[in-house]
Amino acid sequence: MKFFQVFCAVLLIGLMAAQASAENDFDRCTGDDGYDIDKKVAACTLAISGGKLDQTNLGAAYSKRAAARASRKDLEGAIADFGEVIRLFPDLASAYLSRGDIYYSQKKFGDAVRDYADAVRLRPDWIMALKYLGDAHDENGEPVKAIAAYQSALKLDRNFADVHFDLGIVYRKMGNFKKAAASFARTIRLMADHAGAFNGRCVTYAQMGRLKSAISDCNRAIDLNSRISAYWEARAIVRQRMGDLRLALDDYSRALQLDPKNANALYGRGSVRLGTGDKTGGEADRAAAMKLNPKVADVMASLGIKA
Repeated sequence: MKFFQVFCAVLLIGLMAAQASAENDFDRCTGDDGYDIDKKVAACTLAISGGKLDQTNLGAAYSKRAAARASRKDLEGAIADFGEVIRLFPDLASAYLSRGDIYYSQKKFGDAVRDYADAVRLRPDWIMALKYLGDAHDENGEPVKAIAAYQSALKLDRNFADVHFDLGIVYRKMGNFKKAAASFARTIRLMADHAGAFNGRCVTYAQMGRLKSAISDCNRAIDLNSRISAYWEARAIVRQRMGDLRLALDDYSRALQLDPKNANALYGRGSVRLGTGDKTGGEADRAAAMKLNPKVADVMASLGIKA
């Protein structure tokens, strides 16, 4: 009898310790996000495998582990965990949006479209889900669907500047420069320091042949943010088309300082160098550009820079 009492006492202590350990694992899993990522993943794994969590807490543990795995670039693990969250809570729009974000970061745009579409289906008034759906459709080569998603977002908020900007990007890609310029102008009216919109309108005006208007917008984009390679590249293209090859060369070189793998800037600088008699440098730049992007000549031709 005495042995049995001692055994029961030890068993009870063990069960209490196991319960406390499980609770500690869950607390470490779901606690402060500043906690060490590897330890957080381990704690979440122990909490999940312990079999002690109810559905709500199990979903929370999978969600926290998914975020931690994404932070350490274990994207497939994060996708699997968000899949478990969705299995437990198939009507949780945020889980679809989070998994869609990971697919988008992997450039799996078709998968991202499906998840963002599910998020919108579950929460039709979620404006960010509509914006992200538009972004994914755009990247997936579906501009008409992208425009439809953006326009749905704007029905919820006509003054969402970034969505007007996104529309401008899509319209410009489609060759509808008038609508693109209008969308960028609307963005600027709503957000006067939106450097991307000034740059987008600069490129659009260049494609329309409105070079003086283009250079003004390019200057403004660079004034607002001089750390973006594409802004210097855009101004270089406009200056090259205006015949100011020295300043164009300077701008292309600045673009390449910021991003040595900017194929457009390499190709453009090569064409300027060839135009100024630097055959060796020009051919080297153009060869390097075509190695980075075999279609760069077509891209630059669409911007008015011929071979």
